[in-house]
Amino acid sequence: MKVKEVWTDNDFEEMGWHDSYIHAISFPYDTLDLSLDIDYLFKWVFDDKDNMYDFWVSPCTLTFVNVLDIKIELNFQNSIGLYIVAILRDNP
Repeated sequence: MKVKEVWTDNDFEEMGWHDSYIHAISFPYDTLDLSLDIDYLFKWVFDDKDNMYDFWVSPCTLTFVNVLDIKIELNFQNSIGLYIVAILRDNP
């Protein structure tokens, strides 16, 4: 695993977003950017004793620049909060 302070667009394919909790969504007024304040799961660690996963977690801001077309599906039917299932991107 790479140890880095700043991850960029070039690292996207290495990164996984599944189960990262979203604390805030921001659409700055005068830009086409989208920012998500998240708890990024850097590593999933299986605990044999408890038969569960522990996580290396860090607060992060995920920013998309010049977002032209966006589709967000939200489901508030569960009580565990807002989290990422997947992020897909396409560069038109």
